[in-house]
Amino acid sequence: MIYNNKYALSTMDLCLLEKIPELVASGVASFKVEGRMRSPLYVATVARIYRKYIDAYYAELFRTKQGN
Repeated sequence: MIYNNKYALSTMDLCLLEKIPELVASGVASFKVEGRMRSPLYVATVARIYRKYIDAYYAELFRTKQGN
């Protein structure tokens, strides 16, 4: 998204899916979804995906595209 006539952050810059095992193991208990100036559909989709991967981590089924 454009902010002040330039791209400040991309959604890929904000993606921490591959870090979920490390974050959960370090004691992180909640994740903040960046949703300002995003559609409700975007926020719902991101929340659903993070829930899926966090549940997979606890079920010992965690895998990302790179095979983590």
